[in-house]
Amino acid sequence: MKKGDIYIIMSIFILFAVLFIAFKIVSNVNGDRYVEIYVKNDLILSEKLTEFTDKRILLLSKDNNYQEYKILEPDETIPSDLTGFDLIHIYNNGVQVIDADCPYRVVVKQGFMKHSNIPLICLPRKLVITIKARNENSGIDGIAS
Repeated sequence: MKKGDIYIIMSIFILFAVLFIAFKIVSNVNGDRYVEIYVKNDLILSEKLTEFTDKRILLLSKDNNYQEYKILEPDETIPSDLTGFDLIHIYNNGVQVIDADCPYRVVVKQGFMKHSNIPLICLPRKLVITIKARNENSGIDGIAS
C-alpha cells in the first residue's frame, strides 16, 4: 500500500464521519415532535411525543379501506377474531406497529421508530406513520427591505 492510498482511505473515512455527525445533528431538531398517522394521504391522528406518552391506537379497516380508529385503555385487549386492524403503540418518544393482520406483516417487522428519517408503511391499507418535528419558531426568520 502506497502513501497516496492511505491518504485516500483516510479522506473517505473522515468524509463518512462528517456526514454521520451532520445527519445526527439534523435529525435531532429542537422543538416538539409529533407522530402523524395517515391513511390514503389523509391525516387521521397527530400525537405529541414525550417520554411519558403511552398510547395504543387500534385502526380498523374493512377490505383494506380505513373505517375508524380507537384509542385503547391500558388494560384493554383486542378480540382474537378481529380482522382488518393495525395496532399502533406510541411510547418512549417513538412509535411501533405491534400487531396487524395484513399479509406479510412488513409494517410490524419494521419495529420501533424513534427518528423522523424513515416512515412506517403498510401498503395494503395505505397507512403511513411518520414522526415530524414542529419548531415553535418556524415562522418568519427575518425581514429584508
